[in-house]
Amino acid sequence: MHVLEREFFTVSVIAAPLPHLAELFAVDAPSAVVLAPTALAFPLQPYRSAEHDLPMVLWSPSAAPELTAFMPAVRSGDYFVTKYAHENFGLSVATGRSSVSSAEWPIAEFVSYPSHKRRRIVRAMRDDPHWEFFADGDVLPFEDTAKYSRRLIKDRFVRDDVIRYLECWGAPVRDPKFWESDEAMTFVRRTANPSFQRTATRPLN
Repeated sequence: MHVLEREFFTVSVIAAPLPHLAELFAVDAPSAVVLAPTALAFPLQPYRSAEHDLPMVLWSPSAAPELTAFMPAVRSGDYFVTKYAHENFGLSVATGRSSVSSAEWPIAEFVSYPSHKRRRIVRAMRDDPHWEFFADGDVLPFEDTAKYSRRLIKDRFVRDDVIRYLECWGAPVRDPKFWESDEAMTFVRRTANPSFQRTATRPLN
């Protein structure tokens, strides 16, 4: 199964290659974490972390080596990556997430964080008991705004729209090589041990 065909997917794309992003994080990152190599296991990369899993992964796609793609773990609190990339490093970032329409709480969302500019968000979701549509920020040139006034809120923004918006932003997510790379990294927590002169690390789960 392709990543974009999963029951749920979430992915962020940062306008900088992974080596450059790693250099920025090496200088300015939360003091409790450090970047380290990890495996890229698509299409089976998990979203929920078990004891030995490292589901939060960053990679420069083979199809777009000028970018860094980032897949956070569900409920992991790893979204500091996009926050740092945009607010601290001044990089453009786009995020997309989508669940299938049959999910208990379906959602389709695209967020663009232009470099040093206001966020743009488009989202349709079911929030008990009703569907809600939300759009905020300056409309982007590639948006199909005519859909935003459809009678059924759930039809105003759907998975195909999320994927297309990511592509128009510059992330070729439908290209299989977008999900391939020679190198991937993750963040691990620093764990200082006074018995040793070095700093150990453990997974950021």
